[in-house]
Amino acid sequence: MRRFFPKKIGTQIALLVVAAIVAYHAIFTAFILLGRRPPEDHAAPAVELAIALTRLVAALPADQRAEAASRSAAADPHVRLYVLSHDLPVASSTTGRDEEFLRKKLGSGFQVESAANLFGALSRFTVRLSDGTRIAAEADHAPGPPLPPISGLLLGTLTFIAVNMIMLSLWASRQLTKPLARIARAAEELSLEDRTDLPESGPEEVRILARALNHRRARIQSMVEDRTRMLAAIGHDLRTPITRLRLKAEFIGDEAARTPILRDLEQMNAMVHGALSYLREGRAGRKPEAADVATLVRTICDEFSDMGHDVRYAGQDHVIAPVYTEGLQRAVTNLVDNAVKHGTATTVCLEDGENGMCISVADDGPGLRDEDKEKVVKPFARGDDARSLEGDAGFGLGLAIADAVARAHGGRLTLLDNAPRGLVAKIELKPASLATE
Repeated sequence: MRRFFPKKIGTQIALLVVAAIVAYHAIFTAFILLGRRPPEDHAAPAVELAIALTRLVAALPADQRAEAASRSAAADPHVRLYVLSHDLPVASSTTGRDEEFLRKKLGSGFQVESAANLFGALSRFTVRLSDGTRIAAEADHAPGPPLPPISGLLLGTLTFIAVNMIMLSLWASRQLTKPLARIARAAEELSLEDRTDLPESGPEEVRILARALNHRRARIQSMVEDRTRMLAAIGHDLRTPITRLRLKAEFIGDEAARTPILRDLEQMNAMVHGALSYLREGRAGRKPEAADVATLVRTICDEFSDMGHDVRYAGQDHVIAPVYTEGLQRAVTNLVDNAVKHGTATTVCLEDGENGMCISVADDGPGLRDEDKEKVVKPFARGDDARSLEGDAGFGLGLAIADAVARAHGGRLTLLDNAPRGLVAKIELKPASLATE
């Protein structure tokens, strides 16, 4: 049976709508016909009167029947009776239903010779009495009493059926579109770190879409992993020639030539280290561990204070949560380092709520333009000349690493304006998403 059921969601919905319309009209028509159809043994009032007058004329003496029949129009202008001559031929047009109905109404002593259209617009019948007298009758279908109106109970029943049909149609339509909505939510929450395939169930279009998304994600994951391995290998291998060049540069006797070479090598080494850190924080191969995030953040603030920077911690004393400790420490350190380079006072705040954890680093520096806030989070990107996020020795990876760490924790990094001036870098974390790993 299931193989004959349409597989396409559009066909299923169309079939559902057509079935609902047909079912409702069938029920409505049945109620109309059953509730307003006259009984099968009941003809038009004029026919009933013609039958009654025929029986009355038949009961009179033979010499009075013709006169009584001629006066039948006085009883009802739609009824006419005639006493026919014995030898006048009559065309037979008797039907089974008309003859049976007429015989039942007249009773014994009457022979039905013809009966036509007793339930139609113009009815005719001819009967023969036991003494040979023949009586013909015609009856126009005069407008009878109107059919009984639809009762309140019938209207209520039809309304109840209509409401239930609508509710059933909505429910069935929702059941058909539910797999599509489910896969849309799953696709929206799809991440490269989550390797769980989307369910390939439901109508054919939904299964095709889920299969395509699963294949596309697998290909993207493979491409990202290949790129990460390649860049990590390049960055790792560059450390060896940089180290050799640094050792050779140390033996250069001319200090004026040696100093810029060493400075360039140091910048190259910092760039390789930053790139490797960014690639490492973008992967989710590590295991989270329970740590006191408040103590971790306070320790970073104390280290910058010991170096002579105005960095203060404001937040809860203890917050235990599963986090990637090394990555979170690097992210907060990058944000505080940016803040002290471009401002004179920095405040680090930690808030833990039901929806997750938030670490914000606020400074009183020049801030950022709105069009630069999204751009500077990308790798190797910097802000305007008023505020270079990584300073003179940076390469635009500090915020990119912080954003990668936030995403690894199920959150994100956002940049906001500080009041009255400065920038607020806010990391939102969701440690609860890591507790199930």
